[in-house]
Parts: sequence; structure tokens; C-alpha cells
Amino acid sequence: MKSNRPIVFLVLALWTASLACNLPGATPTPGETESPAPIQPAGAGGLSGAVWHDLCAVPDGALPNPLPTGCVPTGNGSAMANGNREADEPGIAGVTVDLHAGTCETPALTSATTDANGLYAFANLADGEYCVGVDLANEANQKILIPGGWSHPTTLTSLVYLSDTIQNNETITGLNFGWDYQFLPEIGATVPTATNTPLPVSGSSPSNSGAPTFTVDTAANCRFGPSTAYSIITSYPVGTTLTIIGRNSNSSWWLIQVSASQSCWISGVTGHTSGDTSSVPVVAAPPLPPTATPTPTSVPAPSGDTTPPILSGPVAVYTDIYYPTANCAANIFQVAIRAQDDNLNEVYLRYRVLGSGGYVGSWNTLTPNDNASGGLYGFNYDLNAQFAGELGGDNGTVQYQFFAKDTAGNTASYPDGSVLGVSLTYCP
Repeated sequence: MKSNRPIVFLVLALWTASLACNLPGATPTPGETESPAPIQPAGAGGLSGAVWHDLCAVPDGALPNPLPTGCVPTGNGSAMANGNREADEPGIAGVTVDLHAGTCETPALTSATTDANGLYAFANLADGEYCVGVDLANEANQKILIPGGWSHPTTLTSLVYLSDTIQNNETITGLNFGWDYQFLPEIGATVPTATNTPLPVSGSSPSNSGAPTFTVDTAANCRFGPSTAYSIITSYPVGTTLTIIGRNSNSSWWLIQVSASQSCWISGVTGHTSGDTSSVPVVAAPPLPPTATPTPTSVPAPSGDTTPPILSGPVAVYTDIYYPTANCAANIFQVAIRAQDDNLNEVYLRYRVLGSGGYVGSWNTLTPNDNASGGLYGFNYDLNAQFAGELGGDNGTVQYQFFAKDTAGNTASYPDGSVLGVSLTYCP
């Protein structure tokens, strides 16, 4: 079982399941009628993205320092996935993504199901504002995703969504949703055993007296097959001891017993074996899944400029902020970043509030409000009312990350795969 996880994951699972019948998409009660399905506007634009497994594997007990890659602290002795997609994080297949015109409060125009790589796409769209969302009130989504919680965008409601505007028949990519599983399963993976059930995870694999073991020396992913070409099933921290039940032909990968009916492959370079491995059987690798394209329609990749903007030189004028008054010291959130690109379109910042008592706020977005000088974009905001409303006198942290996008749709983030932070101290 994954430890050190925020309790909001389990609350979210139970809460959304109990309220599913009252949320959009539920079966009408007697006397009600369903709204007619909207007509999808025709055009040459498109929207696409992915639903991915945002990995964060932490050991039992106290949080390690530093935290494993992909994890951020919540401020109450626990950790969660960082909301950024790293290169080795897999997509989640079978998730229903809804497309809305305008806001996600309008009826869905249509839906797409993520493919084997977690990709979805909507094509032939007219210019205008759209919203794409994933709703946990959808029973199929509940079966795939729960228990867990959204890491990007973060929310405690059943609906997570992203909005954007199509202009000049453009194709907008990168509308991605990150899901942090409470127990790190890979839904839909068929392991080389007889069953296919969600994968439980613990600090070590089940005991098999006399069997050789594998001890993790470097935090490692455990995969569907003996190669990095296979998707990740789960991850293990340093020091985990696992039972070996198989190997590939040259013993460079080991098949690990995770439970009585589940297994995964771990690379030999990430740890060391103990015991007699001479009698470990060679196990054939499972077939690689075919390379898939987004469904229901494929959106072509943008042509021409493929170079993302460059973000550098972050500045935090105040590394400690006091709220809600200026009686103690600085109380203005004031940060800046340098952005460079010949075709720069926008620079923005996202932030959220974490409380020392375990509170995890939703991500918010800010645009620069200070004149750019030499490519430096400033964000100077008085957020004291929000801090007071979310923390209510608790101390905490503001996590933030910079983003840039050019006119060709290339994006960049800073830090890439992590977040920055300033501390918040209550000062009545």
C-alpha cells in the first residue's frame, strides 16, 4: 500500500461515488427530460491531450529527504504527485473525456476515450472557446481511476477541466490531466499471470520462503515487460526487497512477485540479487502494445516551429510572506521569470496554497502584471485575502511554476518537473 498519501484521496473516492447520481450525466428522475445533444461546430481546428498516471512512490514511515522524483510535500508529513508529466510516466487508457463549447457547465458536445497511450483528440472544430473535462460521476471513469486524486489540475470536486480558445483553425495540444493513484495500480495491464486485477503495492513483495530476492539500490520503475519500451506498472523506493519469480534470457531483468496473482519486471541495474538465482526460470516477454493514435480522430502535429520558449532566471523578491497584514513584514507575492522566443505568445504562472495542517489548495493561474524589461516578466499580486480564506490562520506555503507558449503551440515550464515555493506565516 502506498503510504504518506493525503487523506483527500479516499474522501474524494467516497464522496464522488455517493453523489454520482446528482451530478451532470446522471439518469434523469421521473418527470425530467434530458436536454437534446448539442451540435458539434464544424471547422478545421482541434484539441488534444492525455490523461496520465502521475507517479509518486514513497516508502512507509517518515518521508525521505530528498523526496523521490515526482513527489511534492503537502505540509502535513505526507506527499503527493507533483502535477508535472515526466518522460517515464504512462498514459491511462479507457478514460472518457468530454468536450464542451464555452464552459464545462454546458452540455457535452461529444466525448472521446483515451487510447492505449492515454491520448485523446477532438478534430474538425470551429474557432471559439472550449472546455475539456473528465468527470468522476461517469461510472466507467470511477472504475478506472478511483481511489486517487487529480494532481493536474488539482481539485476536490468530481469534475476536472481545462479550457482554451481555438483561433484561426489552430490545433491546440497538451491539454493533459494528471491522476495520482492512491495505490499505484496500472489499470488494464495484463501481467504474465492468470489474472488481471488492480495492482496492490507495498514496501516489499509477498514472502516466498527460500526464493531469491531483489533489493532496490536506486529508486526504480517496475514494468509490464523486460524493457523500458513497456509501460510502468508501479515504482519502488531504495531499500525495498522483492521476491524474484522469473528472469529474461540474459538475467538483465527480473520478474518480481508483487502479490499472489500479480507481477512486474524490474531492471537488474537498479539493484542487487540475494540467494541462488541459478534455478530461476526464463519467462517470455509479453507482446508490446501497438503504437496508438488519439481517438476518435487524429490531430496532426504542428508543423514549422518546434522549438519551445526558454525560461530562465527566476526571481522571488520575498521568500517569506506574512498575512493578512503588513504588521510583520512583506505581504506581497512578487516573483518574475525571463522568457525568450522569437514568436512568444504568452507567459503565465500557476500557484497553489498548501497548509501546514494538511490543506491542499487548487491550482490558480496568474498573468504578468509588471512591464517586461529585457524579457523579464513580473507577477506582483496581493493575495492576502486568498491566503486568509484558504488557511484561516494556519502557516503554509505557496507553490508556483512558470509557463510560456509560442504562436506555434510549443510550451515550456520552469522548473521542469518540479515547483518553487515561498513560505506563508500568519501574522494577526
